[in-house]
Amino acid sequence: MAAGEAPAIEEHQVEFEWRDEEEGEGESVVLRATLTIARAPTATPTPTPAPQTEAAPADGAPTAAAAAAPLPPAVVLAHGYLCDRDGIRLFGALARALAARGERAAACLRLDFRGCGASGGGAARLGDYAAQGRQIGAAVRFLEEGGAGPGGRRFRVVGVLGHSKGAGAAVLWAGGRRPPPPPPPPPPQLPSAPLAHRPPALRLVLLAGRLDMTRGLDRHFAPGDLDALLSGQRPSLPVRTRELGAGGRPGRAVAFALTAKDARARLALDMAAAAGRVGASGAFRVLVIHGTADRAVPVEDGRGLWRAVAEAAAAGGPGAGGGAGAGPLAAATAGRARLLEIEGADHNFRQESHMAAALEAAVAFFCDPEEEEGDGRP
Repeated sequence: MAAGEAPAIEEHQVEFEWRDEEEGEGESVVLRATLTIARAPTATPTPTPAPQTEAAPADGAPTAAAAAAPLPPAVVLAHGYLCDRDGIRLFGALARALAARGERAAACLRLDFRGCGASGGGAARLGDYAAQGRQIGAAVRFLEEGGAGPGGRRFRVVGVLGHSKGAGAAVLWAGGRRPPPPPPPPPPQLPSAPLAHRPPALRLVLLAGRLDMTRGLDRHFAPGDLDALLSGQRPSLPVRTRELGAGGRPGRAVAFALTAKDARARLALDMAAAAGRVGASGAFRVLVIHGTADRAVPVEDGRGLWRAVAEAAAAGGPGAGGGAGAGPLAAATAGRARLLEIEGADHNFRQESHMAAALEAAVAFFCDPEEEEGDGRP
C-alpha cells in the first residue's frame, strides 16, 4: 500500500444461531451482523524459502509456530433500544476507523439484537437487557470459535462497545463473564517479563448508558398507565413506535405489548451493582462516554456508571470506597475506569464534532499501544 493511501475495507454480512437457554426457549433464532475488516493485501511473488528445520506434524496439525500465531483482534458493537446495527452513524464510522488502523487495526462486528434490524425473534422488548447481554456473549463466541468472515476466520475479541440499552447489556455481559484461565507461564529457560502470563484486560466502552432504570420507562405511556400495569389493573400496555433506522432515519414500525413481567425485569436491574462487578473483576478497562446534553439518558447516569466501576476497581469489591471524591478516585483508577463527557452532545452524537470526539476516544481506547502497557491496575 502506498504511503498515505487508506487501507481497503471489506464488509461481510454474517449470521449465527442463538438460543436463550436461561429463559428456557426451545427454538433458536438467527442473529445477523456486519463484520468490517481490512482487506488482505494482494500477495506478491516471493523467492522459494529455504527448507525449514521444523517439520510439519505427521497428523496434519499446525506447527508450533503456526499455532502460536496471534489471532487478529476484533471488537463487538451493541446498539440501543428500537435501533439496529446502523441506527446511529457513529457505529459505521467506528467500524471503518477500527479496520483502517493498519498494523493496529481491529475487525468490528456490528450486531442486530434479537427482534431488531435483520435478526429474527419477533419484536424487541423493553426489559430484555440480560438476554441481550447473553447475545453479546454469543457474538463473542462466534468470533472466537470461527465462522466469521471469509474462510470462517477466528478472532481474538479485545473489547465491546454498547450504546444506550446496548451499554446496559454490555455491563451485564461483562459483570457475569467468567474470566478465561490464564495461559501457562513461559518455559523456565526463556526470559519473561513480570505478569507476562496474565490475560490482557478487555476494553469496555459504555456510550450514553443508563444507570437509573426507574427513569424513561413511562415515556411511552399516558400518566398512570405504568402504575396500573404493575398493580395488576391492566394485563399489558400497547407500544407502537418506530425503530431508529440507518443514519438516524425512521426505521420499521414496531408494535408490541409491554407486560408486567417485562417492566419488572427492567425495574429490578441494579446497574450500579453490575458495574461494580465489572470494576471488581480486574478483567476490564472501562471508558464511559456521555454527552452533557443527552435528554434521553441524563449525563448523571454516565457519571454514576463510571463511579460504580471506579469505586469497585479502587477498593477491590463492588460498592466499596463510596466516600472518595471524583478527583482522587479518577486519579486512583485511571488505568481501569475513565469518564469522557462531551460538551453539548446529544444521545446519538449527531453533530459532527461530537461524533468525531466520541470516535477518536473509542478508537484510541481499543487500538492505541499505550493502552496495553502494564496490567492497568492502579
